[in-house]
Amino acid sequence: MRLRSVSPRPGLWLVAMLMATGCAASGGPGRETRYDAELGDVQEAIQRGEGRQALAFHQRAATELEGRGRALEAARSRAAAASLGWRLGAYEISIREGLRAAELFHAAHRTEETVWRLANVLTVVGQSYKQAGDLAAAARAFQAGIEATGVFTDVERILFWRGHFLGNLADVAYAERDFGRALALGREAVAALEEHVVRLPAEARTDEAGRVVRSILAPTLALVGDAERHLDRLADSEATLGRARALARELGILEVEAGAVGSLGWTALARGDPRGALLRFDEARALARRLDHVALLMSVETGAARSLDALGRGGEALEAFGQAMALVEDLRGRLSETDLRAGFLDDKQAIYHAAVRAALSQGREAEAFNFAERARARAFLDLLGGHTVLSRARTRALAGEEIRLRASLAEAQALLRTAGAAGRAAARSRLEAAEIAYRGFLDRVRRESPEQASLMTVEPVMLAEVQRLLPAGTVLLEFMVTETETILWVVERAASRVLRLPAPRAELAKRVDGLRRALAEHAPLAEVERQARELDELLLAPARPYLGAERLLLVPHDVLHYLPFAALRSPSGRWLVEDHTLAVLPSASVLRYLEGKGRSATGPVVALGNPELGPALALRYAEREARAVGQLHPGATVLLGAEATEARIKELAPRARILHLATHGDLDERAPLRSALLLAPGGAT
Repeated sequence: MRLRSVSPRPGLWLVAMLMATGCAASGGPGRETRYDAELGDVQEAIQRGEGRQALAFHQRAATELEGRGRALEAARSRAAAASLGWRLGAYEISIREGLRAAELFHAAHRTEETVWRLANVLTVVGQSYKQAGDLAAAARAFQAGIEATGVFTDVERILFWRGHFLGNLADVAYAERDFGRALALGREAVAALEEHVVRLPAEARTDEAGRVVRSILAPTLALVGDAERHLDRLADSEATLGRARALARELGILEVEAGAVGSLGWTALARGDPRGALLRFDEARALARRLDHVALLMSVETGAARSLDALGRGGEALEAFGQAMALVEDLRGRLSETDLRAGFLDDKQAIYHAAVRAALSQGREAEAFNFAERARARAFLDLLGGHTVLSRARTRALAGEEIRLRASLAEAQALLRTAGAAGRAAARSRLEAAEIAYRGFLDRVRRESPEQASLMTVEPVMLAEVQRLLPAGTVLLEFMVTETETILWVVERAASRVLRLPAPRAELAKRVDGLRRALAEHAPLAEVERQARELDELLLAPARPYLGAERLLLVPHDVLHYLPFAALRSPSGRWLVEDHTLAVLPSASVLRYLEGKGRSATGPVVALGNPELGPALALRYAEREARAVGQLHPGATVLLGAEATEARIKELAPRARILHLATHGDLDERAPLRSALLLAPGGAT
């Protein structure tokens, strides 16, 4: 996090970011509490547990002030709302309010105050975009900050803001895994900040103003060191991280010191020194526990596990991996996405992949399968994010309570992140109380609806239970794609096998994309068959001796979600769908909830084909396909063309015994929950 606020008072333009500005709220019996708009007021509102109330107040106040033509005051209230939204994890609100505040500040008469306020709000907007996953928009906000602050007349301020925004741009590049760009931007940021420090009078370098600049320099150095490590510049990485650690210790910034020590552990591991790495990780763990920093603890436990594995201490390695996964799956790990996305843990899934490989190296295949299922459950919860999943009638009454408890947790987490040393114990107690309340809520959900609870916590089935749940005559194929290989479990009721396929992610992505393009562009049949055979050889040929069952349950992973498995072609020249009935599951764990599904659906078969979407989206054979399904199932409802509407399908689908849809899909690979089926507009016909 690199939010920095600046004071308009002459001579203290760097100091205010470290200061609170008096009482943040006022009011009395029967009167609405009013909240001031400065940074210190925002922090105090959060620390008193009034962050949500302050956010609502500033949103209302800004609307009223704009309506009365008081644009600059409205901009300050919108900026306060943006800052509160960011700290509380309400990123859409933060972005919306921040962008409007930026417009108002930009339109105002340019003064020193409006420029630094614009710079602050662009920082908040950029951070909110980053946390929401829109890195391109985050970069645009930070670049706009560089341009906005370039109008200052004194070099020191230009250097300060340039270093600040370049550091944020480096952070975005790092999140994009563009480590070369992250390194270049980070070094440029360090140079600007160091030049600013040099220009300060000697006595000012250790006062509040100098401390502010160096408090930005320390995490920027740590980011540069991490980028150097990823680029295999290990000696440079150790030197830079050592500087970051020393500066953070001098300034008392425990979080940066802990992160730098953990990064030194990863650098030692990359150098082939697992024993030295383990010492660093042990030191970082102690610091992270003092901070109660879950994201850093995940990274530390993962590094310790990999170090132990490299030292041949397999049992201890699996135990450490288990601790890392428990942190990922813990309530706080699930809901504190702000810290998780901030850079301490590049990819939570990598923890599970490493644990799977460690378990397989020890011959513990069932345990490896269990880790893979836990990874799928974790990934699905990340996909759901903050969405409320309680939607069915029997659990809908709990939805309001879930929203309230999530808000309470978010506010408690924001308080812990902003609390100083003196207030950390009270903040931690409040967070623990909020977690206890949420866990009690989850226990009630488990009793009322175990299936809904599975969408809120990591509760995968074990391999033995999967085998028990498999229907007769069925084989389950579960894939896990990693950067270096693809792992395949072949599971039957009486046996299971694990196969390690020489199919790294990059190669699979290229091959899957090639087959999809060939199909979409109507390539010659021979070309489609060639690509389908090559993918079959890569993914299924090693498992074919065990595929005697009529039905296959496919559990794809990563890029394999985009592979049309039915179109794979065997060496004998048959499509996979010709030899097996295929079904696709998001994970093996859902087998627990499939028993009895559909038995209450007594309505007719519903077949939909070629909705009226205009000539460009017409599907020539979809209507024929839907009619053929109707002929196979007498009494079926067949919806074609203009009849194939969203309203009609929503009316019929809940009671349909079989639902067959021959239409286009709109796939959003970045945000899969926004994907959709394309249906004809209009009401029921």
